[in-house]
Amino acid sequence: MKAGRDVFPCLLALAACSRTIDVGSSADAGSGTLRAALEAAAGDPRIRTITVRRGLTPITLAAPLAWRGPQPLAIDGRGIVLDASRLTDSTLAPGNAALVASPEGDFVLRDLTVRGAGGSGIVVLVHASASGELSVTLDRVVLEGNGHHGVLVNDQAGYFANPFTEDSAGSAAGVRVAVRDSRFLRNGAGGLDYDGLRINEGGPGALSVVVSGSRAEENGGDGIELDERGDGNAEVEIDDTATLGNGFFSTVDLDDGIDVDEYGPGDLRVRLGRVTASRNAQMGVDLTENGPGERLVASDQVIAEGNPDD
Repeated sequence: MKAGRDVFPCLLALAACSRTIDVGSSADAGSGTLRAALEAAAGDPRIRTITVRRGLTPITLAAPLAWRGPQPLAIDGRGIVLDASRLTDSTLAPGNAALVASPEGDFVLRDLTVRGAGGSGIVVLVHASASGELSVTLDRVVLEGNGHHGVLVNDQAGYFANPFTEDSAGSAAGVRVAVRDSRFLRNGAGGLDYDGLRINEGGPGALSVVVSGSRAEENGGDGIELDERGDGNAEVEIDDTATLGNGFFSTVDLDDGIDVDEYGPGDLRVRLGRVTASRNAQMGVDLTENGPGERLVASDQVIAEGNPDD
């Protein structure tokens, strides 16, 4: 009976039972490290927050960091740099990134930099069995010089087998992504169509994306690419954001500053405010409704200059 009495209040008041882990070491592994904190969170759903001590030297990764768990998790990097330059694998694979997260609850990354991975900087994988809505928040993150995507949020079943697939299969979940005050710089030099920020939503769920106060510059593919496949709307709001000089990796596949595609049943609804999309290889802003739905666009103070296909 005692065990039951201990657990029941936690079910009624999860916040009171939540735990925070502090990261005080910039070593790659061992006690007090970010890797150890992620491993602890994977084994203890009460851990909801990981906080890195401010002022730590960069963490030089010897292997990707990974996390999977049922609980919401927030990682507050407090300015930490993840140096992924030793991760030279350029294979497109779910686990090939400096940080790979497979969240089952809301996932927040705050105030950290990831640079130099041969694969992607950050990959967030949506489980095939997911339902409801998965929320991902990127707040003051910097992705710089990663070979694949700066950030990839993926809910498209066949993407890693064929990144050019038009297969709409994915989870039943909708995907909601908020990006604030973030930078996607010079990613995507490792192959065709690797973007600063890439979100793939498959299956019957909708895609909702808000980007504010951010910048995508000199990425090999699109600065920002958002794809909604299958049923469901794509609802996108981009405000006070610049996409500059993206899409020049190869003349075989020139890319855009902002590229949003909605496939299958569902509407494409986009609002752009105070956006600059200039000097990109193809278009500044490419908004395409590929299915039977409507394309609804509202824009204010949008500058698109020096894009050949505008």
